[in-house]
Amino acid sequence: MLLGIPIMFAAFLAGIVGLILAIVHRSEWQLVIMAFGGIVFLLTWTMDEQIMMMAAYVYGVVLVSCCGNWFFFRRRKLKRAERA
Repeated sequence: MLLGIPIMFAAFLAGIVGLILAIVHRSEWQLVIMAFGGIVFLLTWTMDEQIMMMAAYVYGVVLVSCCGNWFFFRRRKLKRAERA
């Protein structure tokens, strides 16, 4: 309880900031996909628990794949463009 509520509040604020950044930086398609996945995941909270768990797994895979794609591929392209 002592850590749970502050962590939930920080995650909520991070989600809002993420949505704003996804709107501002629309050229980064990974941000748009992650924002859309987050909204869809939040909408599943009103559904059955099994559907919510499946959505959580899918959302986790989307987050890891988008972040990995950016970190390993997109960042490398940006660094090469900086050097040139």
